[in-house]
Amino acid sequence: MIKVMIVDDEILAIEHLKMLLKWEELGFEIIGEALSAKKAMEVVRSTYPQVIFMDIRMPVVDGLSLSEKILALNPNIKIVLLTSHRDFEYAKKAINIGISHFLLKHEMNKSNLAKELRKIHEELVGEDEIARSVKSQSIRDLLFFGHQIGINKFYPRGNKGNYCMFYLKVDRPYPIFDERIERNSTFQRLNLECIKENSDVVEFVEVIPIDKDKAVLLCSSKKRSTERENWQIFHHTALKLQREFVDMVVSMSIIISPLFKNIEQLTEIYAQCEEKSSALVLFDKGSILNLQNLSVSATDIQESCREIARYLNEHNDDFIRMVQDAFELVKLNFHPVTLRFLCKELISMLENLRSQHHLPSYLDTDVRNELHADELFNLKDIMQWMLDEYRKITSTKDEINYSTKVELTLRFIHENYQRDFTMNEIGEKLSISGDHLRHIFKKETGNTILDYLTWYRIEQSKKLLQKEDYKIYEIGEMIGYKTSQYFSLVFKKMTGATPKEYKESLNKKR
Repeated sequence: MIKVMIVDDEILAIEHLKMLLKWEELGFEIIGEALSAKKAMEVVRSTYPQVIFMDIRMPVVDGLSLSEKILALNPNIKIVLLTSHRDFEYAKKAINIGISHFLLKHEMNKSNLAKELRKIHEELVGEDEIARSVKSQSIRDLLFFGHQIGINKFYPRGNKGNYCMFYLKVDRPYPIFDERIERNSTFQRLNLECIKENSDVVEFVEVIPIDKDKAVLLCSSKKRSTERENWQIFHHTALKLQREFVDMVVSMSIIISPLFKNIEQLTEIYAQCEEKSSALVLFDKGSILNLQNLSVSATDIQESCREIARYLNEHNDDFIRMVQDAFELVKLNFHPVTLRFLCKELISMLENLRSQHHLPSYLDTDVRNELHADELFNLKDIMQWMLDEYRKITSTKDEINYSTKVELTLRFIHENYQRDFTMNEIGEKLSISGDHLRHIFKKETGNTILDYLTWYRIEQSKKLLQKEDYKIYEIGEMIGYKTSQYFSLVFKKMTGATPKEYKESLNKKR
């Protein structure tokens, strides 16, 4: 049976379509329905339909936009758009994204629907093609959901094989600023024909794109060999795959699983690759690695982050040595969360240094464009970037001569940071408009007045937190924040720790 899903924001329309004919007699089975785009995506991910009947006019997300998202997940799904006369402009756009099936609602009847279904069936038909599709679907169901019923039709339970999984991942720059750096690439263009033709020892079972960054290649060894011989065979195959991507100007790392006998083990192997792939940042891009040689720490992540925070607080008198040792700590007990935490802490420190040296913030678009952050692929690159940034910041001239207006503005902030004030209030005192003051302050200091005020308040709060005299909510009020919750939120954003955590780290240093 070909699996069908119906998407329409009107339940009566769905019921009408379901009752129009006996779907099973034409080889179709309705396995899901949805009244909204959100529900539709959930059903698509859980049932993997082969055909979707989609109402083109829906609220929030229209059928065309939803179809585009679904086809991005699985370009093999056949989508039939249910349109009216006034929807032909949509139909033109639909053709551009790969949709070729349309039904006019006012002409919908048993005969027209049956004709469309036969047409779709002819496209999917051919016993070999359907078998490949069902087999592929069964492997996907096993890979993503652990469903074993479908796979046993092709690989009977108990049958032994020599399976191996290649986990292919496009090398992406590490996002030190919590923003994904996009580069065009897609696994849909992966061509295995040249590899298939030249391989007499490896059988390619299935290629499964996960997203545009990742894919899984399931293969098996055609002959029994030693573990060392198998590794050499698969490593050679991985090199051929990488050469395919070099032609596409894309660098790709590959994780190779050990051989496994039962196809049912695929779910567990894939889960291990997903988890351990974060450790690819420890290696050079374009690496080919044995899954067994990758590890991710299973220790208490929160405690690991606290340990890093304590270390940074206790050794910040020597920034270069501190950074080198901190990255070594992350490497020895690697977990992606601890690396993310360390980067966030160090960026916060560098941001404070930039402010002290009157340099523009990393939030400034022009500054970001000059950082070369899209060239950081591994731990060594990231650490070196942090050290280079520190040297660059601290080599700048400390003393900068500001104009009188900016000097007076800085003095006003230092004297009035404990209370709320407006730009116009400062402008009136300086006989200048608020807008003009914002402009010259940003031009000379590289920071907005609000950014500088926030930084100055947090610096003052750090001094107060070193004393035992005040509670945290009192300190928040003393530096100009009306609630302790907002003070904690700003403090953590600026330092990477809450005021309470910061105070505890100071107490431990004592």
